[in-house]
Amino acid sequence: MKRFFCILLIVISLGVFCSCGENGAETTSVYATVNGEEVTQEEIDYFSKRMKADVLAEYVQKYEISDLTDFWETELDGKTPTQELENRALDEAVRSKIVLTLMRENGIYDDVSFSGLKKKAEDFNESNKNSAEQSVGIKTIDLEQFYTYYISNGEMELKNILGEGILKPTDEEFSERRKNTDEDMSDEMVKSVIISEKYDTYIAELVNKADVIKGK
Repeated sequence: MKRFFCILLIVISLGVFCSCGENGAETTSVYATVNGEEVTQEEIDYFSKRMKADVLAEYVQKYEISDLTDFWETELDGKTPTQELENRALDEAVRSKIVLTLMRENGIYDDVSFSGLKKKAEDFNESNKNSAEQSVGIKTIDLEQFYTYYISNGEMELKNILGEGILKPTDEEFSERRKNTDEDMSDEMVKSVIISEKYDTYIAELVNKADVIKGK
């Protein structure tokens, strides 16, 4: 265990949290399409950066790696860590594109492209830069996390909308859950739990059915 954490500390010091693109340049080429919606290389890089440390930690532990030389390009069980990271980033990008498309269809966001949401965050930060009067809510959106921020916030609203529509609990679903739930939990909480479960299943089904075409 001590050896494992020592390796991680070394990796962190070497800049494991940097993005996969070493030159820092923004790449907007189309990496794939999801039901016709474009997923850019920027989106893949965004998720890769967030997942990179986790992938490294898993590989170090699973394969008991002590020498990190050429780590990302070393094939292990038929796949390099780079390929694994890219696959995970694409999976997350696909799910994100699907939920963002639903958000656009339900009037939550007008532009759900990566560049569009980034511009939205930049405009928000600029408008609040010199505002000392704002006391409620966030004042700045971290541009390193803006995509996740808009997806997370949008999903809360999306659940509420779908929860009053296609995901609304039936009387039977509510009654069954109510009988098997702590009586201290309010009816609204019970309803919220049902909606969340139905939402996760619904999104998973959409992801499984998605037409994903890689552009490279």
